[in-house]
Amino acid sequence: MKGWLLDTDILSAFAPGRPSIPQGTAAWFDDQTEALYLSTITAAEIEAGIAKLFRVSAALRGNALRVWFDHILAIYADRVLSFDLAPAKIAGALSDAARSAGRHPGFGDIAIAAIAKARELVVVTLNQRHFDPLGVEMFNPFVPH
Repeated sequence: MKGWLLDTDILSAFAPGRPSIPQGTAAWFDDQTEALYLSTITAAEIEAGIAKLFRVSAALRGNALRVWFDHILAIYADRVLSFDLAPAKIAGALSDAARSAGRHPGFGDIAIAAIAKARELVVVTLNQRHFDPLGVEMFNPFVPH
């Protein structure tokens, strides 16, 4: 499988109420649509954000994000990748390598990197420094190339 795995920060950039995406960046996403994937880790992180909004009495924003994310999940239904045994094995090695280098990435980033490595995908992220110690190929579509 070749393509692009969207980090949570990239998906969040498209959430309702966020600033408009630059035209060139939006065009890149349109061109890559069929090769874009989400992970179950990103789904969990988005769901946690929505739950927090309801917990802190921001139901209007929570409802808007719920509708938006349900729509995203419908679009990506066959392109949501699981954190299963193959990425789990890779994640263990990535975590150890990062820690031995004095870096301590969070589990979410390790898991996303491992899913990308297991499926030969490029991580699309705004937070390249989070993925640097994990040795995964990355791309930031918001930076002119």
